[in-house]
Order: sequence, then C-alpha cells, then structure tokens
Amino acid sequence: MQICALKQDSSRSKGIVLFHNESSSSPKVNYDFMRLLFQPAIGSSKVKLINSDVLTSKEKPKIKKTKIFDVSSDIYKLKRPIDIRLEIFSDEILSIIPELELYGEGVTEADALEDIKAELIDLYEYLNTVPKEKLGSDPKSWKKIIDTLIID
Repeated sequence: MQICALKQDSSRSKGIVLFHNESSSSPKVNYDFMRLLFQPAIGSSKVKLINSDVLTSKEKPKIKKTKIFDVSSDIYKLKRPIDIRLEIFSDEILSIIPELELYGEGVTEADALEDIKAELIDLYEYLNTVPKEKLGSDPKSWKKIIDTLIID
C-alpha cells in the first residue's frame, strides 16, 4: 500500500483522512492496523481511510439518491428520513450527506449506507462532547443540523 496523502479531516476537526492507492501490486489494506498506526499521532481522534483511486479516477460515478430511515442503533433514532447521495464507482460506493460534509464508503450500497450511519452517530456523539464555545463555525452549523435529525 502506498499512502498518497495524509490530511486533517475537514468534516470533523478531530481526525485525519488517509488517502491510499490500492494498485494490483499492493497488498490488501489492513484498515484496523492503519488506524492503530496513525492513532497515536492524533490522540483519540478518528482515522478514516479512503481509496484515492476512487477520488482521482477519471471514471464518472453513477449518481443515485436514496434515504436512510434509521441509524442501526438501539440508542439513537432518526426524527425523519435523511437524504443520501450515492456515488457509485466500479469498485467502491460513496454515501454522502452533503449538508454535514459527511461520507461513508463500501463495496456495496448496503455497506456504504451502514458506514454513513456509523459516521453520523460518531459525528453526533463528538459534537455533543465538545463544549459549544469550542466548536468552529462549520461544526456549530453541523450541530444545529444534526440535532434536528437524531433523538437519543
């Protein structure tokens, strides 16, 4: 595996995103190992891995819209369905909630939707642990939006 880029996760100021290139000559990525490897550098922050081949591909994704009606949790419920944008590439599917700059990924639509649900819960929990005065302008607006979506 070759790490193409390492950057602060702009969707949450608490983590980093690793963009990696997964060519046929590269070994399969061990995501858990990569998260553990980079976790000490950012404390308890979250590490997200995205295949850079998908982001830099000249392949135009098929766009599909769908909704999620739950977050697959016994603790949290949705107040209303959430619109999701799916970007379907030949080898990966991205699920996106543009208003929250939140994304998930998976090999199947179901995987991508489960990932976006987990990301949504992570963001909700994070925004509710940080004092309001310490949130930047984007996280404050995400908190307003997310508070209209989730019941705990």
